[in-house]
Amino acid sequence: MHVEGDLAFVIDYGENNSHGLIIVNVSNPIQPEIQGTYHAGGLPFAIESVDEIVYIADQLVGLRIINISDPAHPFEIEGYVGSGMAFDLETDGDFLFLADYECGMVVLDISTPSNPVFITNHGPDCNHLEIENDIAYIAGHGRLRLLNISNPYHPTLLGQTIESSPTLWDPSVSNVTIYLANHSGDNGELLVFDTSSPSNIEEIGEFDSEGTFQSFFVQDSLLYAVDFESGFHILNVDNPSTPIEIDRFSDDGAPWDVVSSGDFVYLCGSKGLQILQITYI
Repeated sequence: MHVEGDLAFVIDYGENNSHGLIIVNVSNPIQPEIQGTYHAGGLPFAIESVDEIVYIADQLVGLRIINISDPAHPFEIEGYVGSGMAFDLETDGDFLFLADYECGMVVLDISTPSNPVFITNHGPDCNHLEIENDIAYIAGHGRLRLLNISNPYHPTLLGQTIESSPTLWDPSVSNVTIYLANHSGDNGELLVFDTSSPSNIEEIGEFDSEGTFQSFFVQDSLLYAVDFESGFHILNVDNPSTPIEIDRFSDDGAPWDVVSSGDFVYLCGSKGLQILQITYI
């Protein structure tokens, strides 16, 4: 899910495998309205919008590139297959960083969105990634990696965790602290890593909701997280090694993604798009 201005771009896991994109006008958060849709099957997993283009990481077809110059009539203009299994993406200027399950982090030149150009990849094993200050934080099976991408044509490894660490999911970066979910076996707790020394990444804390965390973002000293079983959590992370829950919202909506825009938090889950206003912080 991605929110830009008055529009929310939401992944739809609709009925009968008709998965796709829903564009929602959220200028009135109390009464959001569907502006347009694009459904072409596949299994979309992550989304980002830049100007009049939406990029979708799809687990079955790779990268999809959608023109939304007319939000009521979006249409696909191009794509990039790779291994065909894309789980996440981040854009940074003229570059797109794609989490390709088999090829690792794939770097594409998207200066012309209708003609994405492969530049390089750094693999293997990339489930999710986040880009912050010329560093790519790559979460995968068994390790967290940090890559210097100041030169996107030649990413260089800064450091990584040991191979025996758990399957890591959806990194969220705040200064030198990384928040991820443990998706090994039946686990799903929040894990906290200190990356101040990339050559010696250290796990410093965790928070167990007894469910499965899916997505995070950090704002000031607060961590906003969604758990597929227990809902939306707000954690105080003034001390990152000891996250403290200060509030929770749950209506059995099974959320899998969370973003913020202005005074509102947007949840995407089995109940569709939900909009919350945080009034006491």
